[in-house]
This record gives sequence, structure tokens and C-alpha cells, in this order.
Amino acid sequence: KAFASLFTKIRDKTTPPGEFVHYAKRIMHLLAEDALAELPTSPLTITTPCGPFVGTQSSSSSNDNNELCAVSIIRAGDSLLEVMRNIIPDVPVGKILIQRDESSSEKEAKLYYSKMPP
Repeated sequence: KAFASLFTKIRDKTTPPGEFVHYAKRIMHLLAEDALAELPTSPLTITTPCGPFVGTQSSSSSNDNNELCAVSIIRAGDSLLEVMRNIIPDVPVGKILIQRDESSSEKEAKLYYSKMPP
């Protein structure tokens, strides 16, 4: 539901530029959080002021083992990269450049550049 109403806002030709940016950022945050929610988790027991609580921990809460890597698609993905860095500040970043092969009848994607962190 959240995506549907936000997409409606950004597709409306009467939406002012400032509101468009606001709604687009909300979409990117939801997208990033939904993607991170798909990562594996493990149980974690913590102590709260009311007693013990069994919750979960995932690798999206920190990146101590460098198990995550954000990959930015050059000329398209840097705005989403900013959102990922807000969520996981120390995430390593890779870059790729993909373009359609206009000379092909199928117009398949062609990888022109790729640089990933070690």
C-alpha cells in the first residue's frame, strides 16, 4: 500500500519538484529497508527495562564482517546509494555501468564497467 500511494504522488504531473523529491526519497528508503529485511537473521536475547526479550539480529544492522556490498549503477543508482549509506554508513560500494546494446535487435544489456570492493 505504501508504494502505491507514493508512486501515485511521483507520477502526478501536478506534484511540485520539492514534493517529488520527498516522495522519491521515501520510496528509496522503503525499497532499501525491504531489501535488507530479506537478509538472514539469527535470534538475539537482550535485556530491556522490563526483562529479557528475544529478538533478531541481521547483517543489515552493521557490516563488521564486510558481508554486504552496495552496488551503484552509474548514472542511475547513486541516489539509492545515498539511502543505503544512511542505513549502513560503512557499507563498501561497487560500481557498474550497464547500457542497452542498441546495435542488437534484442537490445540486451551490456556490461561496460564493473569495479567491486576487495
